[in-house]
Amino acid sequence: MPTLPSLWRGLLFEYLHLNWELSWPWLTLGNVFAYYPALVQWYEYTGVAGGTLWVLLLNILICEQALHFTQKPPLIRNFPDAIKAYIQLVWKPALLFLLPVLVSLAIYYSYSEQGKAIEVAVLQPNIDPYNEKFEPQLAQQQLERFIQLSDSICTEHITYMVWLKPLFRTPFGGATFFRSCNRGALLNGCNNAHNCN
Repeated sequence: MPTLPSLWRGLLFEYLHLNWELSWPWLTLGNVFAYYPALVQWYEYTGVAGGTLWVLLLNILICEQALHFTQKPPLIRNFPDAIKAYIQLVWKPALLFLLPVLVSLAIYYSYSEQGKAIEVAVLQPNIDPYNEKFEPQLAQQQLERFIQLSDSICTEHITYMVWLKPLFRTPFGGATFFRSCNRGALLNGCNNAHNCN
């Protein structure tokens, strides 16, 4: 079966590509559906690699069906024979395409929000990553810029305020500011939170 090596090569390429230094996620076939999230809700179970596998299987199946159809063309005498030949050509790719899409649409339209709503403020100031971001002598100036921006968007409904992780490389007064703003937690990057109440 020539399709199995093709599938493994495609998936292996994407795995290696996502784990080396020059990774670029948009080369991943599974990401082509980013503009149509309703069609790929099943990614929550398979991830983007499942989308890649789906695209590869569809392409291989379509090619195999077309090759089979051209190598052994059916005898078409009239219109019903043409319809029957067409159905034989497209039913497998159509099923492989429609089954995940229908499952995704069912997941997408049956989803309902649960829990209480929260307000999150994400601060991303314009700091030059090459000349400013990691300069120790500019750390206090960057902190002051974050506090000023935080103060300008501070509302009574904010539950979380997210700051850049590099801002936390030195001792600072961010938690003090957050406590004075009467908010719940200050998140720095994605790996820890300082509860300030």
